[in-house]
Amino acid sequence: MERTAGGPLTAFGVSIVLTGACLLGAGLDLLLVSTAAWALTGLFLAACGYTAAKVRRSDWYSAVVGPPLAFACGLMLVAAFSPHDMGSGLMGAMATILELLAIKARAVFLGTAVALAVTLARRLPFRQR
Repeated sequence: MERTAGGPLTAFGVSIVLTGACLLGAGLDLLLVSTAAWALTGLFLAACGYTAAKVRRSDWYSAVVGPPLAFACGLMLVAAFSPHDMGSGLMGAMATILELLAIKARAVFLGTAVALAVTLARRLPFRQR
């Protein structure tokens, strides 16, 4: 049996893939619409599924804990470079992050649920080896 490209991801690899996908999606959204939109959400969901499928069995927790943190990194990038409705400075950026998090809460929950479902499906005892 021939191995496909790439081995299992470590916890550090999971965080790099998730954060990279979220930052790339946030950058695309900033360039196209100047706020968090479809690119951040789409790349986030794809990265959640991919990392949960490729994570090492001993690092399964990183595929479940990492997605909300990576999404927050993407929202920080959007809040830093988008116009603030809540004022300027640090408080305006913090308020923008919280506003975007409230708007995109479904995406965070869905991505975490996808990662949890894939991780649990991989850990079921009746799978063939």
